[in-house]
Amino acid sequence: TGEWIQQNHSVEPLNSYYYLIFGMYYGHLAQVWPEYLSQSETSFQKVIELAPQKAETYWQWGNIYGRIGKIDQAQLKYSQALELEPSNKFINYQVGKWYLAEKSDLSQGYTLIQKALELGYMPKLSDVKLVTQFLEEQGQLKQVEQIYQTLIAHGADYFDQDLTQTELAEFSKRHN
Repeated sequence: TGEWIQQNHSVEPLNSYYYLIFGMYYGHLAQVWPEYLSQSETSFQKVIELAPQKAETYWQWGNIYGRIGKIDQAQLKYSQALELEPSNKFINYQVGKWYLAEKSDLSQGYTLIQKALELGYMPKLSDVKLVTQFLEEQGQLKQVEQIYQTLIAHGADYFDQDLTQTELAEFSKRHN
């Protein structure tokens, strides 16, 4: 795989994805060997030079910072990603989960997740269950119900809608 990437880079030296891949690669290495962080940052900076409007760059860069515990830097990169693409349903959902898990910011996390769902993002039900379980444990019952109702309203297929309706019924049973 590395050889293919090198060959591609020699043919397309201004391909921003080359630098994005290496930014992520060095970022993963930085989780074990912190000295790789500067190479990751340099790669991400090169992507920004080549494709400044690519929200994915900021999101991936935020992920790297989040994984190594640089929470403030992660938040900044996530904010930049959302500023570039405020309607990116995937980034909204993923950053919303991050706000819940890492920042314990229930309001911002819920707002981003709900926005992603309203934009049509359909996460795996197992992933939704983790989010709703966390919110339920935090006493955010209205938000849990709203997430399930949004999924039912925007559900992609009947099977998912049926499972989501079952989850909502079980949730309602626990809290009525």
